[in-house]
Amino acid sequence: MLTLENAIYLLSNGLRVHTYSKLLHCFYKDSRINPVLNSTIMFLFFITNSAAYLTLNVPLLNLFSNLLFIYSAAFIYGKRILYNIGIGSLCYALNILIDCGFYFFVGSSVVIDSGFMTSLGFYGVSLVIEYFFRERRFNKIDGSNLVAIIIIPVSSICIAIFTMSEYNVQMLLIATLLILINVVVFYLFSSLDKAYTRIHEHELVEQQVKAYSNQLNIVYQLQEQQSYFRHDLKNHLQKMSSLLENKKYEELKKYLNRSFDELTVSERYINSGNYEIDSLLNYKLSQLKNTNSEIKSEIFIPDDLNIDSFDINVILGNLADNAIKALKKEKSPSLYICIKYEKNILFISMQNTCSKDVKIVNGMPETHDISGHGIGLKSVEHTVKKYNGNIKVSCKNNLFTVTVMLYT
Repeated sequence: MLTLENAIYLLSNGLRVHTYSKLLHCFYKDSRINPVLNSTIMFLFFITNSAAYLTLNVPLLNLFSNLLFIYSAAFIYGKRILYNIGIGSLCYALNILIDCGFYFFVGSSVVIDSGFMTSLGFYGVSLVIEYFFRERRFNKIDGSNLVAIIIIPVSSICIAIFTMSEYNVQMLLIATLLILINVVVFYLFSSLDKAYTRIHEHELVEQQVKAYSNQLNIVYQLQEQQSYFRHDLKNHLQKMSSLLENKKYEELKKYLNRSFDELTVSERYINSGNYEIDSLLNYKLSQLKNTNSEIKSEIFIPDDLNIDSFDINVILGNLADNAIKALKKEKSPSLYICIKYEKNILFISMQNTCSKDVKIVNGMPETHDISGHGIGLKSVEHTVKKYNGNIKVSCKNNLFTVTVMLYT
């Protein structure tokens, strides 16, 4: 019989099952699972678990029905037996721990016995876990945003404690609205976060297109200059031969140097052979052409790296942006770039002059306004972690250095 008490339990159980699904998605974020199959498993979980509770309400049976479907869902996500059992047990233990905690601090009441507070608390904890297991590369969430997010389920729990004292239609309505508010708000938040991610990715693609366009322009200039030089090659050879015969070695040397200058494209700072990296760095460094910056580089990498082009764009793009911003403020700007690949390890180092000391706290610049550093380094750090790599930042002897190691 569907009583008000049972109706509130079903609402709470529905939110709890949804929370299990969120947690599994966090712990198996790299898995590709059929959404229809996942929804079917969770629906069967909800039906079986609810039926067992409402008809028999035997604790041991409830425990068995919960664990059975949690483990089943875990094995759909992944095939590692011990890991799946561990994650399933962790999720269920977390739910039990929250339930016991509410009983201990609040005591027996309508909101506790119906499982409503436990479900909301479980949902709130899953949001915290999801924050630390973000699957998207870029997000604008920081600590203050996380606090704002958690306020919603915490406030819902407080409202439940103060207003839901007995089973009635009003309590059912409040419970339904509170659950809907939580789910809808976080659905909207997730949608906005995904939209921000798409915008960020679009900006990076735009930057990459500009970099390729810049590199094509460099290639065009080089080909054009070579074409002119080949056209006048006979005249050049005759001139050099005449200087050589007359033993005018100094003039010959100057003439040769001038010929080399004619074949040099000013915008081509990097020429490693890796088209993607050359394009990006030449595009970025072209911003320094009017700053009299001294640019040195050592780049020894293969034509094709086993690294997502999106990720290398994030790392090199942000490091270059920070260095360029700092160098524009320097009287004697100098930049050194070192990129090497050996034994599946990519080493990246950028070092620029920095007249003002930057204090490093917990491996990152303390402020973002000195020399322009700190901006984008969090994105670099986030990307580096994908490759189990590390990033090191230092500022010594008026040199700001960022070193990145990626394991491919």
